[in-house]
Amino acid sequence: MERGYELIRKIAGGGMGEVFVARRTGAGDFEKRVALKLLLPHLASSPRLVQDFHAEARLAARMHHPNIVEIFDVGEADGRPFIAMQLVDGVTLSRLMREVHKRGDRLPLHLARLIGTGLCEALTYAHALTDGQGKPLRVVHRDVTPGNVLVSRNGAVLLTDFGIARVRDGSLTDPGVLRGKAAYLAPEQVLNDAPTDARADIYSAALTLFEAITGTHPFKRESMNDALVAVIKGEVPRVETLRSDITPGFAAGLHRGLARKPEDRFAVAKELREALADGPVATAPELAEYVMRYCADSLEQPLQPEEPTGQGTRSVVMVTPTQLQLPAEIGVPAAQRRSPVVFGVPVLVLLLGVGGWFALRAPEPVVVAPEVKVPEVIAAVEVEAPPAPEPEPVVRAIATPTPSPPPPKRVVKRVPAPPSAMRVGYLTADASPWAEVLLSGRVIDRTPFVRYPLPAGKHTLVFRGPGGAVQERAVSVSAGKITAVRVDF
Repeated sequence: MERGYELIRKIAGGGMGEVFVARRTGAGDFEKRVALKLLLPHLASSPRLVQDFHAEARLAARMHHPNIVEIFDVGEADGRPFIAMQLVDGVTLSRLMREVHKRGDRLPLHLARLIGTGLCEALTYAHALTDGQGKPLRVVHRDVTPGNVLVSRNGAVLLTDFGIARVRDGSLTDPGVLRGKAAYLAPEQVLNDAPTDARADIYSAALTLFEAITGTHPFKRESMNDALVAVIKGEVPRVETLRSDITPGFAAGLHRGLARKPEDRFAVAKELREALADGPVATAPELAEYVMRYCADSLEQPLQPEEPTGQGTRSVVMVTPTQLQLPAEIGVPAAQRRSPVVFGVPVLVLLLGVGGWFALRAPEPVVVAPEVKVPEVIAAVEVEAPPAPEPEPVVRAIATPTPSPPPPKRVVKRVPAPPSAMRVGYLTADASPWAEVLLSGRVIDRTPFVRYPLPAGKHTLVFRGPGGAVQERAVSVSAGKITAVRVDF
């Protein structure tokens, strides 16, 4: 019997990968649902991006903590690397914040303390991680944002997506290349004028909590460049002016965590956690009830299978499992990928995790010149572009018998690999107040976003804003360069 991961529904996508709810089956009617993160098809032929993808898996696989999403398995499906991870039955903190603020409400402080505690516990563990010889790895997440904090149906708080984490004296990204979401970066990450260490994560965690309890973000601006300039200036309003019921310890903790200079912040995440706990801390059931009150609709749909691709067929990805190597040096390049096998051997049984879903977006890089100074315009640096995108993921359809005879024959659908010589450029888009951006009828992302890879050439983008308002923009993308576009509704 063929074994593999059956894709149930796509739940997220970004510039680097896409995430599916997937079902793993095995002997004895074994079944488990996981989140399957697949590298985008047009990026799978880039050795560097595949190496980074595997490095993320090796780093995350070292982590075993109740506040960090767990990795179960890695492998390849038709040449596309994948990571199978814990499927969290819940929503991102950003989604919860949107639903709460949409109704004109505010996140209660006792719930914010519980979320802050879980986030700080995850960072404390990650920052203290060691290699096989007990040597500190000095892990820095570098992308602590509301979109990477998950809140489960049961009231658990988990940190995810270590895809751009920095490790020891090396990095999963190139030196001088700034990655992450512009408005959540620490000033030293933008200016490159101080080491990026645990204090950068503490800054981003404090900023995430500041936004969660006030409903405002001090550095969000109309453009990415303006946001980065605001980060560098570091002007944060006093939280007491935005939230009158905040306690003194909570307010002082947030502002120390948001200090402009790293040396003025907390040295470790544990100290931020202790500062926040100056009042009642909610229980997990209280947070669970709050999530269900505001996000119940968001929890159900992703668990339902998409419509089959044809009568009597379901989309199944057959995987070739790879041995998950955990070298002493996390920064060591990943081993060469194995050649894809059409129908692989069964994967190891997955023993851990919970059912459900989570929205995981692949972080997209913001590339800036390290020497930028306020108020100079922050210049983008050209980077080598990966090959062009392929229209659809490679998925093998395996026919199953329909109720009426005769049973359908097996159908194998093949999608050719993209030519390696093709080049892509990058799209940065923004809209006021916001918009979904569609290309060829498919939503590629929600504004603001940066450096989305597109084939070099001319494209027509559709911006779908509030109330169904629509605007079209024609853009010309040059290989290896960034094209920026903005619309106002």
